[in-house]
Amino acid sequence: MTQTFSIIRSLHNGLKIPAIGSAPSFLCAPELGYRLFDLSLDDSERKAFADSLSSSGVPRYDCAWILHVPAEVHTYDETERWIRQSLKKLSASYADIVLLDSSDKGYNTQCWRALEDLYKAGTIFAMGTGCGTSAHLDRLLSESTISPMLTETVLYPGHPQKDMVRYAGEHNIDLLAVIPEDALSVLASKEIDILARKYSVSPLVLCLRYQADKKAIPIVPECALTPTQLAEALDFELSEQDALYLDSMKDYGKTD
Repeated sequence: MTQTFSIIRSLHNGLKIPAIGSAPSFLCAPELGYRLFDLSLDDSERKAFADSLSSSGVPRYDCAWILHVPAEVHTYDETERWIRQSLKKLSASYADIVLLDSSDKGYNTQCWRALEDLYKAGTIFAMGTGCGTSAHLDRLLSESTISPMLTETVLYPGHPQKDMVRYAGEHNIDLLAVIPEDALSVLASKEIDILARKYSVSPLVLCLRYQADKKAIPIVPECALTPTQLAEALDFELSEQDALYLDSMKDYGKTD
């Protein structure tokens, strides 16, 4: 039996966060017990989340919010203003985690410096990067004074991100694993169905186990299980052969 899936993850700066998160569209997540929330860039979706959190009665201090600075933000001042305006809209005085999204050219170092100063001031508790490449992270690390605590990556069966998983492990950066909307069909694939039946779990649990085996923090797109129930469901071990098969299976996020 594999080691029980941990509910808490300690980042390299010492911040402890839940090791299972939820997507912004998963509005019943607070009531089910999720406490790590990857918030959308869309104002209406963030308002819907804030309303659902308020109605759930879950206090702000009991949650960890992930905000994204979009790639369209280009300067130090714009970054600082974007963070403060976002917090105001959410009626929050701080952000637990802020991720800097990447453009095709990589991460904007001016924006990163703004995050460093907000981190030092205590406005944000951890900083990281949105989906990018190891080359993008290499450049950022060479030009920054604070290394990312997390990086988000698209990771699911058929899309193993071997280079990013290796890089993150070598640089002590935690991975946030997401399955984008255009790849959610992987959950209904025959390949996943066969292995899910073999292990007597749901297709979603199988995919989350795959992400967890990559040392990633899964961001759950939707689930009827509480985090504790999900952790119990994830307490099984993929065989080496099945793990390799999931690495090499068809990528359902790619269109022909």
